[in-house]
Amino acid sequence: MSVQRMGHKPVNTFIKFVDAGESPSGKTKIWNVVNVIRGEYNPDHIGVVKWSGAWRKYVFECGPSYYDWECLRLIADFIEVKTKEHRKK
Repeated sequence: MSVQRMGHKPVNTFIKFVDAGESPSGKTKIWNVVNVIRGEYNPDHIGVVKWSGAWRKYVFECGPSYYDWECLRLIADFIEVKTKEHRKK
């Protein structure tokens, strides 16, 4: 998936969303978010995108970390697309 905003680089330039399978309930999907700057074979794990029942949408969950505005926008675009896809079902 390559979500791109005007004037910004594609998602896979900085981060990659790796399919991690289904949630324990089997109703939603989970993706690991990794930093690919270090190399595709040695990525840094950033966090997880998963469905939040309380929020009724996909959310980005991470430990103590920091990100610039561009990476956060890329993650937000991915979450928005996946939430809309899920709601269409």
